[in-house]
Amino acid sequence: MSSKRSQRRKLKEELDTIAYINGYSSDNQHKPIKKIHIQPLVQSELLEYSPNFLLQPIQSHQTTQSSNLINDPNSVNSPITPVNHNIELFNLPKLPCVSFKEELALWTTSFKIPKTASDALLKILKNHDCFQDLPSDSRTLLGTNLSCLNLRKVNPGIYYHFGLAKGIKYFAPREANEIKIVIGIDGLPLTKSSNSQFWPILAYIRPNSKHVFIVGLYHGMEKPKDSDDYLKDLINESQNLIANGIHIFGKTIPVFIDSIICDAPAKSFILKVKGHGGFESCTRCVIEGEYLNNRVCFPYNTNLSLKRTHTNYKNMTYDGHHISSDISKLSDVPRLDMVLSFPLDYLHLVCLGGVKKMIQLWLHKGPVNVRLHSRQILKLSKRLLYIKNQIPCDFSRKPRAIQDVGRWKGTEFRQFLIYTGPVILKNILSEDCYNNFMALNISMVILLSPNYGEYINYAHTLLDYFVKSFGQLYGKHFISHNIHGMLHLADDYERYGILDNCSSFPFENFMKNLKSMVRKHDKPLQQVVRRYGEQLDHIEVDSNLSLSTKSSLKCSHNQGPLASNCTGQQYKRLLFNNIFIKVDIRADSFIMTNSKLIVKCVNIIQNSLGEIKLIGYSFNKQKPFYNTPIDSSVFDIYIVEDINKTLNCWKLTDIYKKVMLITFNTIEVAIPIFHTLPL
Repeated sequence: MSSKRSQRRKLKEELDTIAYINGYSSDNQHKPIKKIHIQPLVQSELLEYSPNFLLQPIQSHQTTQSSNLINDPNSVNSPITPVNHNIELFNLPKLPCVSFKEELALWTTSFKIPKTASDALLKILKNHDCFQDLPSDSRTLLGTNLSCLNLRKVNPGIYYHFGLAKGIKYFAPREANEIKIVIGIDGLPLTKSSNSQFWPILAYIRPNSKHVFIVGLYHGMEKPKDSDDYLKDLINESQNLIANGIHIFGKTIPVFIDSIICDAPAKSFILKVKGHGGFESCTRCVIEGEYLNNRVCFPYNTNLSLKRTHTNYKNMTYDGHHISSDISKLSDVPRLDMVLSFPLDYLHLVCLGGVKKMIQLWLHKGPVNVRLHSRQILKLSKRLLYIKNQIPCDFSRKPRAIQDVGRWKGTEFRQFLIYTGPVILKNILSEDCYNNFMALNISMVILLSPNYGEYINYAHTLLDYFVKSFGQLYGKHFISHNIHGMLHLADDYERYGILDNCSSFPFENFMKNLKSMVRKHDKPLQQVVRRYGEQLDHIEVDSNLSLSTKSSLKCSHNQGPLASNCTGQQYKRLLFNNIFIKVDIRADSFIMTNSKLIVKCVNIIQNSLGEIKLIGYSFNKQKPFYNTPIDSSVFDIYIVEDINKTLNCWKLTDIYKKVMLITFNTIEVAIPIFHTLPL
């Protein structure tokens, strides 16, 4: 029996819903309805060499344009999961000639309204004469497919194939001349109380990673027994599409599989090769691991192992690498390289693998000489929590205490590695450990940024140094499958561009949407099939590939300040080129101009000619945050000092990047948010 408070709350929610649908709110009555889109000490004698062995410090200079591969505009994906600032949660698409019934269906699917709530709302609405044409059941409203589903038995569970061609037709951009498909495969546990699990086959059309769609879905109490049986429909459909292309928009467009992204266990299952605990588990080279201290490891060797090739895989040249008498039937898919088309996923390899392992070694698992004292651990946590309010809205999560590292998500490890770690670890880690961490930091800054392609060989060198010094610092038995795999990361940059072009972040983000479609434990696969069909029928997708340069201004005011000869309508917030500036929130108010000035924005104006300008204060002094093994100004990372007291004005076209400013002790460090780099 519900409490009176719960009953009052439910009644209020229903009344608010009715008021919203009927447009009773005077505030919203005349507002346009918008469209919804789905969706970083003393030097020890331990090391044989320091980071200075790598290169002499590279001085800052104007970086030249990278190769065509790196600067391909179709290779952009955000290396940081951004907050979607375009979406206003309670605004629905207002399309010409769309009926109230269709808008209600769109609202229901957009906000994942349960069937019981939808049915109750329809019942209330039908009590009014003007809503008599509405159905009584939400399944009729949404056009739910109630026919018998074509489920296929895949031992020991069941599988439903949504179709690769169907997803392409729905999400393909009109201007596409070819369709590059990125596939993601991984397991998804549904509950903690049972072994019930999904194994989805997801995909998106490069480079539009925000529109992930389902190709196929398996459900069972354990993963499929045979990967070929599981992938049969995908393989057959892929072969047909690659051979014949797909006819859409009045033309036939060629299709091919660009890459298949999996973590190490999923890759082992799909390719029928040794898992990450095997002696010959590396999918890129033929190194054979060693068994030390009760674990399989891959000690660093200056003599690099031979690289694996597609031909080696098909011929099963190295028997110890395979776990079956035959190879995966994916090898029959044209243009699919069974080595290079399976990139190393840096989410699992670096973030959840390497960075998490390093932090755990510092806390309690490493040798005594690298472990942090309890006072240092507390100090590190305080530093993380201190900068919590300095993290811009471009990041989906704020820093948490280092003691919670076991609960950190991949995005938190990435934020720690790329942005916060270099600042807060200073004078806490030993010099050797800090240098080792910075080698990984700098290499990942290069590999996650589209404008540093000329430094790719340097990234190779840094990763080589990182793996070697990691073994010397922490013990070679800690060089696991993931740590060893970092030696091959830069190879994927040369093939795909920035590592976010071949990461599992888009697929991991979609997993929570997939899980939310399951509303009860019974028949979860059938539930997803029907909920997903409802979403596709009622949510319009914007498949435009180009990044909009149209600016959006919000929060008008008249409080100033204004610079001389710079007046107009004032605003607090600006969205432009994926850069979101909020002058009323300090963490989101810093930018870098084309002339490399760091600016604190205090106002945004639009003059009578429609020109948008930013008003703010620049810093008088900028110096590199670090000088070795490379000058940080190469990556536009600076210590800033002495803010100018005179207001200045900058045009919208002067904006180069958004900047995170970390204020710590007596210094302020400006670090670009790399995913807003122009191409």
